[in-house]
Amino acid sequence: MTPERSDRGAVTRPHVGFITESFLDSHGRTFEGGAERHLLSLATVASELGAQVTVYQRSHGNWERIYEGVKVVAQPAPLASLGRVLARRAVADNCTHLHFQYLERVPWGLSGPTLTATSHGIYWDTPYDDKYRAWYPGGRLGGLGLPAWRLHQRNRCLLAVGRCKRVLSVDTSLLRLVQSHRPELRERVEVVMNFTDLADDQGAGPDTPGTDACLQPLLDARRQGHTVVLVPRNLSLVRGGGWLPDLAERAVATLPPGNQCDFFLTGVAVDVYGQAKRYTTLLQRELQSRSEAARASMHLLGGLPHSAMAAAYRASDIVLIPTFACEGTSLAALEAMGLGVPVVATNVGGLNDIVRDGVTGFLVPPDPQALASAVARLAENSELRLRLGAEGRRMVAGAFTREHWRTRAEGFACRAGWASAN
Repeated sequence: MTPERSDRGAVTRPHVGFITESFLDSHGRTFEGGAERHLLSLATVASELGAQVTVYQRSHGNWERIYEGVKVVAQPAPLASLGRVLARRAVADNCTHLHFQYLERVPWGLSGPTLTATSHGIYWDTPYDDKYRAWYPGGRLGGLGLPAWRLHQRNRCLLAVGRCKRVLSVDTSLLRLVQSHRPELRERVEVVMNFTDLADDQGAGPDTPGTDACLQPLLDARRQGHTVVLVPRNLSLVRGGGWLPDLAERAVATLPPGNQCDFFLTGVAVDVYGQAKRYTTLLQRELQSRSEAARASMHLLGGLPHSAMAAAYRASDIVLIPTFACEGTSLAALEAMGLGVPVVATNVGGLNDIVRDGVTGFLVPPDPQALASAVARLAENSELRLRLGAEGRRMVAGAFTREHWRTRAEGFACRAGWASAN
């Protein structure tokens, strides 16, 4: 499908339909996830290049809204056929270009519009570790099916790349995969890493009166002279939830007397296959089997709003990203580094692209002992924390700002055909 023409033959502006699972809730509020913020930024770029933009999302009901100048259309759609159902609606609305916010949602046999997509990183790299079998949906049986699931998802992703004119990848993992298995598609993949503008936040500091009350536990620990370790993760297997009790106990045991670490988990249990309550129960059960010191060091904040995250980072000494699997360009890692906080992370997925080991933090194998050792090393050395934090701030300012992202995103949008020809 090509852009419509007026009676005089002039090309009108393209109409880009963004296809996504979630964007706004039923009350018109945006979800606070990184994928939703990424979609809004990309839709804004398309709009400013002259395209007409509509976001099509899955919902329990039919409704339309305008959010920050972007039209949002919601309708029910089965999750398995979400891409096809919402694409049909977009085609009926005369969209000339369709952009799928998740690469795996690009459907078969869709003719007409130009197709593009975003890849948020490899999401099928979950290994099986029998020590944490209770954390897997289906337990040990679910773990046995992982190899076949990984193969299916990998092939599904590669086929989706073949259906797209271009794919925006937030890290280099998709590019490496395509180069290995479908090198003829190499030129379709453009790596445009995420950005953070949280470092530009000049609002209240962590100790300013009126700061969100949910940060009070961090501030209390800081005033008591404890090392504050922020874990800006939701609770799930892939985000390292199974490691946290063991990690805390190992870190506490490593530190000398008088040097106390407090771990603050900012997120909530993720409802993957109905596992949210189970994840919380597993974490609490594991903590009960640990030492009193380890139990006292772990604090569950129950979900911090994004508006409080800048103050939370500033109140922290270390940011821990204990990823087990499924990680793109971690916004939490970028936000922490942008605010001068050293990061301890696993060498999983897109974390390899942004955390420089020994320079902006520590990048370690996905293992609780390695993570605990890195945390303890930073907890004992305030000068090292300051040095790594300062280098992280410089790196983010030099390569991961909104301005850097926008330049590359505009290039992608123009090559995708979103820019108006008028």
